[in-house]
Amino acid sequence: MHLMPRRIAVASFGTFAAFSAAFLVANLAAPQWAQAAGLDVWTFDDDRELLRQEQDRQRELVQEHDQLFVQFGAVNAVTQDLLEDRMDFPAAVETVEKIIRHRKSLNEVLILMYPQAHTNRERVAWYVISKIRTRLTEEPSRQADISCRLEATLHEMMAN
Repeated sequence: MHLMPRRIAVASFGTFAAFSAAFLVANLAAPQWAQAAGLDVWTFDDDRELLRQEQDRQRELVQEHDQLFVQFGAVNAVTQDLLEDRMDFPAAVETVEKIIRHRKSLNEVLILMYPQAHTNRERVAWYVISKIRTRLTEEPSRQADISCRLEATLHEMMAN
């Protein structure tokens, strides 16, 4: 009766040794294949460090995403205040300029979108006008009136 468990133990150890040997031979003989098959455990510490770096990057991206939504909300609030005459155009431009000041990518886009603008403030003013136009697409006559008024104010701002 004691022979049966012993045979199982020997067979288990033999199976383990065979798999270990095959694993070792695969890593030594064909390292690229072993790596592609996911059998390369020698780089576990490197992989763990890479995972940590990717998790850090994910946290950074989530923070940037959240910050963008806050900025979008702030810009939308300013344009709403402008539409409802709770803020004048120069103040709206100045406020939006402060909100988006640190968004380098948006500033680069504004340079491309408004090549006629000579200053950052002028580009931001055109951006605000564009946001207003977008908000008023369902009201074309109001859109045209407000756009004309804002463009006239912009020209006055740039003349001073």
